[in-house]
Amino acid sequence: MNRVEAAAERLKHLSPADFLNLGRSEFVYVRPVEREGKIVFDVHSANGDNLFTHESYAGAVWMAKQNNFHPFHLQ
Repeated sequence: MNRVEAAAERLKHLSPADFLNLGRSEFVYVRPVEREGKIVFDVHSANGDNLFTHESYAGAVWMAKQNNFHPFHLQ
């Protein structure tokens, strides 16, 4: 069994709660939302928890990187 197959086999045995937390400490997503008639950018952990909000996309990405997260963008 190679490394990829071994990793895939371990993933099959994760509980739903463990699967939701996979990557939680590393990856975040940035999403535009409307609040009080204004577009702001929420930063969420991999499991969907809202970590913080910033008024600009660039600021949200910068803050995520400053906190050692790897951000990606969702439309």
